[in-house]
Parts: sequence; structure tokens; C-alpha cells
Amino acid sequence: MANDQTKTVGLLDADVYGPSVPKLMNLRGNPELTDNNLMRPLMNFGIPCMSMGFLVEDTAPIVWRGLMVMSAIEKLLRQVDWGSLDYLVIDMPPGTGDVQLSITQNIPIAGAVIVSTPQDIALMDARRGAEMFRKVNVPV
Repeated sequence: MANDQTKTVGLLDADVYGPSVPKLMNLRGNPELTDNNLMRPLMNFGIPCMSMGFLVEDTAPIVWRGLMVMSAIEKLLRQVDWGSLDYLVIDMPPGTGDVQLSITQNIPIAGAVIVSTPQDIALMDARRGAEMFRKVNVPV
């Protein structure tokens, strides 16, 4: 018998250099701050969303080194008032870089879903990503 319970889901865009969640979720604007100085996610389709794209102008390039990117990811993870969620889906950038490793080292990950287009070069990146998650014991 299927479980008909509704689950609450949040969406975090961890692609600091190319945030796509604002466009995909038809959201724009800046998050408000709560009384405890946490960012309140923007909401559409009943899904709370947080993205670097809400914090910088959409045409502004983000020219940051690794430590600044990791600081931004930490803020997006820890300084957002997500409320009570059953799942937080994290949209990560392509590849196997600092963002993916830091997230897998800093929060419990239930699993990874690898999304790709059918081009050979994209599939090579997807395979590398899947292998990286396997190496850090994240189910793919």
C-alpha cells in the first residue's frame, strides 16, 4: 500500500556561479530576514527556495575563489529559516568540485540523483559525479 503522506520539501541552489533556481522556479527578489537574522526562503509552487541568485544581481558575475564560495554555501545551508522540512533538495553545480565535497562532508546526504543530457561530454561529467558520490558513500 502506498504512503499518501505529504512531504515538505525545500530547494537549495548550490550552484553559486550559475544559479538556475530563480529562473526555474519563477522567483525574483531578495529574501527577508527573520527576527533571529536568518534568511527566509522565497516560495513558489509551495516550495521554499534559496539561491545565490536572490542575493546578487542576475547579470553580475560572481568572481570568487574557493573559500568565498564555501562561505556562501555555508550561509545558504545554515543561515536560512527552512522551517520544518522532510527533504532539502540541493541543486549542485556540474562536476566534482569543492561544493560537492563540502556539502557531503558537512551535512548528512540521503542520496544523489545525477541529471545529464545525452552528449558524450555531459555523460562523462555525470559519470565522474556519480563515482565521486560513491567514493564518499552517498547512494546514487
